[in-house]
Amino acid sequence: MNDMKDVFICHAGEDKEEVVRPLCKALEDNSISYWVDEGEIRWGHSLTGKVSEGLAKSKYVIVVLSNTFVTKSWPKLELEASLNMEASSGDIKVLPLIVGDQSTKDVIFEKYPLLNHKRYIIWSGETSFVIDELKKVLNLFIEDVAEKENGGNKRNIRIPRIKKDYTQLERDRFIEGAFLEIKNYFKEAMSILGKEYDEIDTNFSEISEYEFVNKIYLNGDLKCGSKIWISSPNLIGYVEGASFRTGTSEAFNEMIHLNDESDELSLKFGIGNFGIIRDKAMTPLETAESLWERFTIKLES
Repeated sequence: MNDMKDVFICHAGEDKEEVVRPLCKALEDNSISYWVDEGEIRWGHSLTGKVSEGLAKSKYVIVVLSNTFVTKSWPKLELEASLNMEASSGDIKVLPLIVGDQSTKDVIFEKYPLLNHKRYIIWSGETSFVIDELKKVLNLFIEDVAEKENGGNKRNIRIPRIKKDYTQLERDRFIEGAFLEIKNYFKEAMSILGKEYDEIDTNFSEISEYEFVNKIYLNGDLKCGSKIWISSPNLIGYVEGASFRTGTSEAFNEMIHLNDESDELSLKFGIGNFGIIRDKAMTPLETAESLWERFTIKLES
């Protein structure tokens, strides 16, 4: 895009004065282009349209994470959209900037477990460190050196991508966070479905911290049943049918693998059927949506 920005600044309005505006000034002083709501959204503009456009045309998203951020729905949507774009492209997009102390950080990582494996920056009130780190991400330091060494002419230097070696702790935290997001999605979806139709009754049962069962009854008859569980450190299992047993199971209708082949951890379906795409990198939310669609498809027949 001709008007591509270097960064999109995702934030809660309460953090604008103390964090966002000083950061924007520092970005301007260093000739780093940025997208921020107050500079881009005019009277009468579509909020969703302009934000979607801003995310699409920004190379990176600086997410200003604070105690206020976790209470706001709009910044949360921007963060989730950015993580989805990251998973789809396989490229790093989300740059976490934490505003607060250790307790704030604990709240943020509990609310957004998918950020646990990312390197973050703590906001100190000074912009210089943030700008220096952002320049490294944008490869501006390399361009500056190349320009000086080449008599003022910039060189196009390709920086090779080195595969990240994830620790088992990072893997475990991701798969547990992903499972929790899938579980919460199903719990909420089952509740909403049961309230939508008088002829439908739902039962969501949490068997253990790492296993849950779903049952949907239509006019008193069991129509859909499934179990989702963490089968191994790198695998989430899914089995469905009118009858199944809880506990350890070797039967799978779908296997959701942890994917570590890119700069960010994601999930991949290992079997792939009922419209599910195999081996496509997906976020936990996208995974939950695909599993829910497969689980409830029988209700439409």
